[in-house]
Amino acid sequence: MIKNKFLIIVSVLVFLASGFLRTGHAANNSSKEPLILKEGTYTAHVKAIVCSGCGPFIENTLKETDGIGTVAVYQATKTVSFKVCKGHVIKLVTLQKNLKSAADEMGMGADYSLTDVKPVEK
Repeated sequence: MIKNKFLIIVSVLVFLASGFLRTGHAANNSSKEPLILKEGTYTAHVKAIVCSGCGPFIENTLKETDGIGTVAVYQATKTVSFKVCKGHVIKLVTLQKNLKSAADEMGMGADYSLTDVKPVEK
């Protein structure tokens, strides 16, 4: 009796977990965003730009990252464009960490997390 209940519980958990994983909600990188950014220009959405001071803050934070060249922040569309310089490789997690620190410093509900990171086609 206990064994049957255990098997039922395990089966339900496996079923729920498989659906959870299939939807991509359990993965940190559920989209097709690159984890490593090689030389080139990229665009991304910024989760929450809350004021006119956010754009310059995001721009300066990205420019302070070794290997990042030009940066443009578009507050109206909550997007950013940035260039990874020749000979550099940058981990997306590094940018996210730097932007998280900047958002924490800014406060006011700012969330500079990058989503939908894509290379710009040449």
